[in-house]
Amino acid sequence: MLAATQRIYGAPNVLTLEQIARPTLSPRDLLIEVLATPVTQGDRRLRSSDFPTITWLPGRLMFGLTRPRVPVKGTQFAGRVIAVGSEVTQFNVGDNVFGSTDDGAYAELLAISEDSTVIHTPQGWGHAEAASMPYGGITALVFLNRLAKLSAGEHIAIVGASGGVGRATVQLARALGATVTAVCSRDHDLMRELGAHHVVDRRNENFTDHRARYDVIFDTSGHVSFSSCRKSLTAKGRYLSVYMTARGL
Repeated sequence: MLAATQRIYGAPNVLTLEQIARPTLSPRDLLIEVLATPVTQGDRRLRSSDFPTITWLPGRLMFGLTRPRVPVKGTQFAGRVIAVGSEVTQFNVGDNVFGSTDDGAYAELLAISEDSTVIHTPQGWGHAEAASMPYGGITALVFLNRLAKLSAGEHIAIVGASGGVGRATVQLARALGATVTAVCSRDHDLMRELGAHHVVDRRNENFTDHRARYDVIFDTSGHVSFSSCRKSLTAKGRYLSVYMTARGL
């Protein structure tokens, strides 16, 4: 089968199309024909070994010290089940599915356990639409529900709102009943369409200069820090960032 492989860390040109062996199936595995896979910010970081500051060495030890330990990257996918293991009970050949994996999505075929992060694609969804959901959607859900514990009536500022995680966060925060301020440098009209009550153009103004106080500030971009946002938080305000760096302090 054909796959995009990488033998060194670097820019997109380190990827090479190669013929590699088809994956083998364990009894509980699905064999999926990959029909769509996105290049997420996380995929870019893994490809280039762009691990922020204190996470650089742990990242290299985990994913390959001098070169990638696994040559076929790709963490999100959508496609069609073309074979199932002998003990699979939740999926059938022909099912459209999407999900998330540690690696291997940059290939024509992907073997993944039915017990992993994979689910049937809802009716009416295209493969590209489904493949784009796990990265931003799951991240937004975890940060807002489990970490921020965002409640109806609270005010949230989403920094980097026009990115993959940001767009999902805007929609989820609005659905949870929060007042949403989107902070971004592009796609301002889209932010309003997705539910943002207020849009701040990061190129021309600093949202922390406003008199507004936020119950939650969620940085999806790495452009701000807790210290720069602290005075813009309410007494019980929470600052969250998807980046583990010294700037978060």
